[in-house]
Amino acid sequence: MGDSFVQGLNREVNEVKPSMIRNDNDLAQIAEEAGNRLQEIQSHLGTKNNPRGRVKFPRGFFRRKGPILADLPQTKNPRHRHLNDCISHALMTADLFRWLLIRTDLKGLAQKMVIKETICLLGNVCESITKDYLYGNGSSKSYKQRTEELVELTIIGEKLKENLDWLWDQRNDEHLWMVDESELKKYTARDYVRAHQACKELIEAVKARPD
Repeated sequence: MGDSFVQGLNREVNEVKPSMIRNDNDLAQIAEEAGNRLQEIQSHLGTKNNPRGRVKFPRGFFRRKGPILADLPQTKNPRHRHLNDCISHALMTADLFRWLLIRTDLKGLAQKMVIKETICLLGNVCESITKDYLYGNGSSKSYKQRTEELVELTIIGEKLKENLDWLWDQRNDEHLWMVDESELKKYTARDYVRAHQACKELIEAVKARPD
């Protein structure tokens, strides 16, 4: 399933047909038609599984693994030889969540939970990057102590530290017993953007200083 599976995925990406949409009016019409057709399938099947009702997921949206790996800093801890693979998988999963948020009209609690899971993923990515980057120089410290160490080393600034610490606090709410306020009041579009920006800036900062 290894190489042949990956080759199949690459072939599907390369075989994406050019769009026949000419303008936003075409776009709106096709989006409505697609939504209506999907609703027909859902209304017919309910919660039943029927392979004949499985639609082809659109190709061409998700980032491929190679470019993601190229953007990541080299790992320092010899035991972390699989870390960047795992980070790339997490970021590809975040792409899936992004597709749900911007290509559908998902609302309410369902939307909030997709944002929550994105935040948890990105928090895990940042945790791992700080731990690996400080290998031999404080990697065993707590997360917020590590972000403080990055500030002292002038790898990141105070503002990024604030956002990374916020991201970690939000990520810890995946431990349901630690949640101290209603989730209905959390996980907004602004939170989603803030989490992505913090993760992106951390990756860029440590890659720029590989020493």
